[in-house]
Order: sequence, then structure tokens, then C-alpha cells
Amino acid sequence: MEVLTAATLAAPVAAHAGPANPNVLRNAQTGRCIQMHRRGDPVFVSTQPCDATNDDQRFRLTVVGKSSDRYHVVKFQNVGTGYCPRLL
Repeated sequence: MEVLTAATLAAPVAAHAGPANPNVLRNAQTGRCIQMHRRGDPVFVSTQPCDATNDDQRFRLTVVGKSSDRYHVVKFQNVGTGYCPRLL
């Protein structure tokens, strides 16, 4: 299992936030998808073979604002766990 070490987790947000059609986050080089695993506390993040039906690999993307250089600021919420990974 390839573990991502550059992610921390924010508290879960309301399940209704974000678009109705969640996305997978796929690594362009490996073809693997980010997956969050809830095994008690903490929640683990890894990359796994992609499965678009696996809620632990699906993310809601919500635009929450714009940066000073006009890029969109986006929140990623995992469908399966309800948590939002936050890159350091």
C-alpha cells in the first residue's frame, strides 16, 4: 500500500455539501486513486487501484473562494468518510 504522507485531515463537514456527482482523484503517473480509510482514529490516506463505485475514493469538489491571484480555492470532501484532506 502506497501511503500519502503529505495530507492531514480536517473535521468532517455536512454530507450535503458539494456537487451531486463526486469525482475520483487519480495520479497521472501511476493511474492509482486517493482512498481514505476509516479505521477508528485517525483516518488513513493511501493510493489504490481506481474504483469509481468506492465511496472511499470519491470526493466532492466545492469552490469556496478565489485566491489573490484569481485561482479557485477548492475543498475536497471524501464521500465515504466525510473528511476533507488538507495538503501541507
